[in-house]
Amino acid sequence: MSGSSPHAPPPQEVWVIDTSSIILVFRDRPKPEQDKAAALLTKLAHAGQLVFPPQVIEELKRYAPAKKLGPHPPLQWALSVESVASSAPDWNTVKNDVLTKVSDVVDHEKPSPVDDADPYVLGRALELHRAGRIVRVITEETRKRPDKLALSTAAGVLGLAAVTLPAFLKTQGL
Repeated sequence: MSGSSPHAPPPQEVWVIDTSSIILVFRDRPKPEQDKAAALLTKLAHAGQLVFPPQVIEELKRYAPAKKLGPHPPLQWALSVESVASSAPDWNTVKNDVLTKVSDVVDHEKPSPVDDADPYVLGRALELHRAGRIVRVITEETRKRPDKLALSTAAGVLGLAAVTLPAFLKTQGL
């Protein structure tokens, strides 16, 4: 027996997707491109490489009633992969590791009983990163607003990479 140990497989890449990016899959693009993007995200979700916290679905549910023209494709897609892609971060991770460092990632313009998904997206990403995964956050929130830190900036502060959906899709050949 040699003194070398077998090589461990490289960490699996995982993408944590935000509400804004799920919505963008189904906005401002031809239906065939929407279908290709949704199929790619579904494939990644089933492979354990695309996840989101349950708060993303709750945000989509709040947005969906504003859509008056029938079904809400972003919500339908998220619900179709919920069983394989949705998992909540531990509240202690959100409270101690996200909100203590980037508290202004919370959108204070939302009504107080509404849970903003951003800190949970970051909490889930941090937990996966600590588990040895290569983690990237997908979000369209790239510009700071008054009293609200952009999700991409908050991810950077926490040592996580963030990309927009168009950049992500391009890296995936779409």
